[in-house]
Amino acid sequence: MNYSRLGLAALGGTVASFAFGFLVFWLVPALINEGHKYPAVFRPREEMMTVMPIGIVATIIAILVVAIIFALIQKGGSGATEGAR
Repeated sequence: MNYSRLGLAALGGTVASFAFGFLVFWLVPALINEGHKYPAVFRPREEMMTVMPIGIVATIIAILVVAIIFALIQKGGSGATEGAR
């Protein structure tokens, strides 16, 4: 395992995850309105901002764990043949 590659994979996965989330909310603004309909289920923005740093760190750690698991599972060779396996 190459630690710099794992770090880059975790960073790339985090960026992709947040970009996809922002894209979904941008393309489907009705999701935000749905959240406002149910205040007992979805936290208000002010409360979310207090725990947002913890959520971002937890997301990065989770994606890093997935990258480590993939690195341990992948046996080597080209990416296409490993993916087809």
